[in-house]
Amino acid sequence: MKKTLNILLSVIMGLCIAFIICEIVLNIYNPFGFRQKGNKIVLPSNFVMNYKNETIRGLDTIIKHSKNKLGFRGPNRPKYIDKFTSIITVGGSTTECYYISDDKEWVSLMAKNLKNHLITYG
Repeated sequence: MKKTLNILLSVIMGLCIAFIICEIVLNIYNPFGFRQKGNKIVLPSNFVMNYKNETIRGLDTIIKHSKNKLGFRGPNRPKYIDKFTSIITVGGSTTECYYISDDKEWVSLMAKNLKNHLITYG
């Protein structure tokens, strides 16, 4: 009985030490792409990712997903931003549209429609 208790205590202590080591390692190097660091939101910026879609029918076979300088999808802001009206869409996966190419996600389509509307009626 005492031998079993010692083995169980050793296993629990080993697991505790392993969890502490994992916690230290993950605080130094975080392989997960969380967008929150403390009380700040950190958006990945200035990157383009192309990946091959082999599982979702109806979507492009090569999906291009890019982020601008601010970490949003779409073009970089114009040089004279104060002369334009800006619309920022906020949301989760349905707003980011991670598995839809840049020119086919709904925010881009809305921007094209608004631009065409302004050119036609402006």
